[in-house]
Amino acid sequence: MAEIALNLPDIKEIFGKLKGINLFKKRVKLRDIICFTNQLEVMTEMGTGLVPSLKALYEQTENETLKEAIKTIVVDVEEGKMLSHAMGKHPKVFSNVYASMIKAGETGGVLNEMLKRLTVFQEKWEKMISSLKSATTYPMILIGFAFTVVIFMVSFVLPRFVGIFHGQESLLPAPTRILLNLTGFFKSYWYLVMIFILMIIGGVHYFLKQEKGGYLLDKFKIKAPLIGKLYQNIYVGRIMRIIGVMLDAGIPLLEGVQVTRATMDNRLYASFIDDVMDNIKRGIGISTPFNESPLIPATIKQMVKTGEASGALGRVMMRMADFYDEESERYIKKLTTFIEPAMIVCVGAIIAFIAMSIILPIFKMSSTVGK
Repeated sequence: MAEIALNLPDIKEIFGKLKGINLFKKRVKLRDIICFTNQLEVMTEMGTGLVPSLKALYEQTENETLKEAIKTIVVDVEEGKMLSHAMGKHPKVFSNVYASMIKAGETGGVLNEMLKRLTVFQEKWEKMISSLKSATTYPMILIGFAFTVVIFMVSFVLPRFVGIFHGQESLLPAPTRILLNLTGFFKSYWYLVMIFILMIIGGVHYFLKQEKGGYLLDKFKIKAPLIGKLYQNIYVGRIMRIIGVMLDAGIPLLEGVQVTRATMDNRLYASFIDDVMDNIKRGIGISTPFNESPLIPATIKQMVKTGEASGALGRVMMRMADFYDEESERYIKKLTTFIEPAMIVCVGAIIAFIAMSIILPIFKMSSTVGK
């Protein structure tokens, strides 16, 4: 009988491949990118070449994911590829707008200036994210506390009353009967509830992935009560900041608007940026589409018109970006002062309802025994 050869992979090859798989890759934080950008700008400004600067940053970077990205970028740059092209291969480390702004800086011969502007831009964005996190931390703690209390009372306290009043449910107060019925329903049909919730989540997710659903969500973001104004301020501030940074660094207006377009995740504002690009290509200028758009505040319209007429559009946009960033922070604080009392009232009402459902039968039993 002829021997049958089994083409099994070598055991060393298997372990070699497994060793290269990192299931716990450390995420690159915005602060890591800010430090990288700032240090790269400082070193290149001092006359250090791009490749030696990148190699030095590779040696001192602690984040393994960023370090790995820098290593491949060094290889690409040494092979003659543009820095922006090398960074574009790592979208999870360097965002699309980051790579686009680096490309614009390289094309315009102002890479060092663009790195400087990028550092400021990212620091502003980090400050905005920090404000949003601070505003949502306390409400999330309240929700978690309320959920824990409800689970404890329904799981450990309420079942004791079920045994005591078994067969006499009609004597229980209405709040207690409602709570018992809800608890019983969820215990008996929890799987149906879970299936229903998953179906709703899946249906909503599918709808929002469609063009119409995504458009309605984007429209809701900027039209919704309370949060609509915040989204508008963020989008307008982002448009002003990116175009202003590009113009201030000497990049042509059209390139600045094209980079801005890559950052727009809202379909309404993306369509507006498309109109701006069309107008620039036709030689109409930027103030006309700004003036005609309902998405742009009246103050911005006037300032853009003035900046374009005076030839100081970049500086004007940077000033307006600072204003809207500060306005967004003020509005976030204002929302926080409104949300926190509302959350306290809601959480208090839920806990009070459950407490009343448990305490009322005790009083009723006491009064019955007393008679």
